[in-house]
Amino acid sequence: MQPVHRRFKYYFLFLLLLCYAYTGSAQYISIRGTVTDTTQQTTVTNAVIMAVRLQDSLLTSFTRSNDSGNFYLQKLPIDTFQIIISHPLFSDKLLFVLGNNTETVIDFGKIQMPSKSITLNEVAIYGYRDPVYYKGDTLVYVADSFKVKENAVVEDLLKKLPGIKVDVSGKIFSQGKAVDQVLVDGDEFFGSDPTMATKNLAATSVETVNVYEKKNENATDGSTSETIKVLDLKLKEDAKKGYFGKVSAGTDFNQFFEGSALLNRFKGAQKISVFALQSNTPRSSFGWEDINQYGLNDERNSFSNDDGETYYWFGNNQPQAITTNLKTGIYFNDKITATSKLLMNYGYNQSDSKEESNSTSQFFRRHYLLYKESKQ
Repeated sequence: MQPVHRRFKYYFLFLLLLCYAYTGSAQYISIRGTVTDTTQQTTVTNAVIMAVRLQDSLLTSFTRSNDSGNFYLQKLPIDTFQIIISHPLFSDKLLFVLGNNTETVIDFGKIQMPSKSITLNEVAIYGYRDPVYYKGDTLVYVADSFKVKENAVVEDLLKKLPGIKVDVSGKIFSQGKAVDQVLVDGDEFFGSDPTMATKNLAATSVETVNVYEKKNENATDGSTSETIKVLDLKLKEDAKKGYFGKVSAGTDFNQFFEGSALLNRFKGAQKISVFALQSNTPRSSFGWEDINQYGLNDERNSFSNDDGETYYWFGNNQPQAITTNLKTGIYFNDKITATSKLLMNYGYNQSDSKEESNSTSQFFRRHYLLYKESKQ
């Protein structure tokens, strides 16, 4: 049996080994650094430095930077941390630490704080764009590049465009050649009169003015040109709606009266025309100008001959009497697809005639005097 003092010696050595093992397992790491601003010219005081363990998002330790911008986090267990550096004047700085037994002191040196971010409601990007340019064979004018007066219409805008001329009657010329057709977003506006669009649409509603030539579908052998010049007004998305019209009335404040109303409304590709006319004068229908401008194509008087030719006229077939006329209707036009349209119209006509005649006859009887000649 070993002596007691020798057994105590072995116990003491065993305890030393346990203490050494415990000390090795309880090793810590430290983190230090200096917080600076975005220019690295000055240090940042009172920045909050937090060590958050990634495993469970536990705040393990925190401190503040001193007057020199320095900070020091001590006795952090060996683990994986997210270091968050925060200051009211800057955006947060995020750093990650992967703890290990060999590197117990981690020095970040100078830590540059990012500029404080600002949440923006909108970002507008402006790029240079030529006011006039060619896109293939199409001459394009950017409408907003040309300043017009307040409440100006398209005709006023066209007069500002280089190479475009508008005469007193509203006829449009491009590069010295007459414009044969005016379209709005690739389609006729209301009727075939080009001034209907140029005199009624606001200049601010136009995004671009496109000028090009296309094949004349009505061309005949040598009688007309094979191409026509087209001016196409491309509207802004928020401007593809509106209405316009015309109202007229007249009377002699005694017996005769006449009145008419024309209203056009458009929204996107949809177009609606409403019209009404009432009178007891020789005026019983709309004239050529109103029919062309407001798209009332079926209100023309027409007939077709045996050769298939159609003739139109604009006479008032009024009987020789006082006739009260009522004419009203609606036209509906909607572009369903790029190649198809939905067209509908309804019209109502009523005529009430009042005719009076007076006849007076007067007869004259001839009297003959017979003279009897006496003989002596």
